[in-house]
Amino acid sequence: MEKVTLKNTYIFQQEICFNNYQIQAIIDNPFDKIVRAFLKFGEHQNNSFILWEGNAYDNIGQWTDVDAKNRIEEILKEIYPIK
Repeated sequence: MEKVTLKNTYIFQQEICFNNYQIQAIIDNPFDKIVRAFLKFGEHQNNSFILWEGNAYDNIGQWTDVDAKNRIEEILKEIYPIK
């Protein structure tokens, strides 16, 4: 078999599966027009996601916890495959 050298180095990571998360914090910054959620998956996996920014921030107006949870689920469906 031929050995192929890539232009970039790639990192293989262990698959992490989850079906729940904990909201650590949701920060609403009206000056920068951004809402960011900080989430914890399992024991050690932490991530943050931008829920709304710019025009989307203006359009959502006074968001609720339900709005935030719905947006988090939308984002998770967009970026993570479902097992």
